[in-house]
Amino acid sequence: MYIFILYSSFISNDHAPPQLRYVDRADVSSSAEAERGGAKKSWPEVVGLSVEEAKKVILKDKPDADIFVLPVGSPVTKDFRPNRVRIFVDTVAQTPRVG
Repeated sequence: MYIFILYSSFISNDHAPPQLRYVDRADVSSSAEAERGGAKKSWPEVVGLSVEEAKKVILKDKPDADIFVLPVGSPVTKDFRPNRVRIFVDTVAQTPRVG
């Protein structure tokens, strides 16, 4: 689900129209909750990190997290577990070889 955030210029000389941008609602609500002292629900800042680095960041914010690493597109259950965090990966780290 997406929300819209309206950006406008605060410079008096700038008469450019305000810009409307798409922002992922989960990222906004997670960041806002974390700032208010609530539990964080997503970690967009770990995209592009190694699995081990991502785990460290997530565990720092949520020490009781049960982290599962899965290939992108894996079937997952739809039940909600407040301590489960899924990391989806899709890159090949080494050259595949016969043998």
